[in-house]
Amino acid sequence: SFQQVDWQISTPHWYMPSFSLTALFSISIPLMLVAVSGQFITGIAILRQDKYSPPSNQIVAGSGLMSILFAPTACHGVNLSAITAAICTGPDANPDPKKRYFGPAVAMLWYIMFGLFSAALVSVIQAFPAAFIAMVAGIALLGALEGALSTALSQPADREAALCTFLITASDLSLLGLSSAFWGLVIGGTIIVVQRYLKK
Repeated sequence: SFQQVDWQISTPHWYMPSFSLTALFSISIPLMLVAVSGQFITGIAILRQDKYSPPSNQIVAGSGLMSILFAPTACHGVNLSAITAAICTGPDANPDPKKRYFGPAVAMLWYIMFGLFSAALVSVIQAFPAAFIAMVAGIALLGALEGALSTALSQPADREAALCTFLITASDLSLLGLSSAFWGLVIGGTIIVVQRYLKK
């Protein structure tokens, strides 16, 4: 209900980190794999599709360092946001790739606002039906999905691998605590390796 929304500015909390081997293997490594497969690789692919040449090594190192610095504030997963990148770096943001910086700048301002009023805004979003939120998110990503599928299926030799990667990723499969994005990349990559080996 919208009447229950409290529009006070959210109060930040400091979390003292604790370290253990159990957390390292059960939390840190799966989170790293999910971030690399679901965000970094996808984000880099989207940027390249939109005519950019991102420095992959520097991005991974820089985001890893930022994750360490901001971990005490519970912001432990600083990485490329594949969905935001798909919206802000595509031709819908600006036909000229050199002028698309305005989209991320506006997105940054919205992120700051959401951070300040996160509790209230989460309550507002929860007041809407889940189907409506899913529909809005889907509409926002239609252009990016169209471009990604067009690029992925443009090479006849790799179409089977690309299609399997897409279908597995879209299936919401979860295995061993790893998301469908990870398994889609693993299975799609395996198909490409096998196909190219058999063609030799």
